[in-house]
Amino acid sequence: MRAIPRNPLVPRPGIPISILLSVFLGMMAISWTLVHAEEDTRSQLADAQTTIRRAVDRYGPNAIETVPPRMALAELHMANGDFPKAEPLLQQALNISIRVNSASHKSLLPILERLAWIDIRNNRFSSGKQFYSDAIDIARRTHGSNSTVMQKLLDSLADAREKERQTGSL
Repeated sequence: MRAIPRNPLVPRPGIPISILLSVFLGMMAISWTLVHAEEDTRSQLADAQTTIRRAVDRYGPNAIETVPPRMALAELHMANGDFPKAEPLLQQALNISIRVNSASHKSLLPILERLAWIDIRNNRFSSGKQFYSDAIDIARRTHGSNSTVMQKLLDSLADAREKERQTGSL
């Protein structure tokens, strides 16, 4: 007596349960990751705020030592899409850096670039392009006209102009 060949289109009895179990476990892992990612983000934000407070307490509110923690907190807010909270921190960092280092110091580049990006993202093209132009002037003097820093800023400015053109704001 020969066995009837198994039809490959009909699943074996245990497979649907194992698939359901795999899907369920995958969904649980995603949920767990999302919950813990939120906790990690809140923890990082709290740590960055604490670092700023400590720097302000130790050095004063307008000390250059407060710029890196302000930038770090601004980056966290930007990563979370909370640009209204990031922008004042970047503005404070810019003002302190200008007062301490001068308006043409290379330390302004990342601050200007982030402020420009926020402005362009929020369709404030005039100020965004001005931030990029200021950064380009500094990069040209400090890194040279053919540097990768310079090229990145020029590309960002071109992208900003293109976005402005597409929105009809030009």
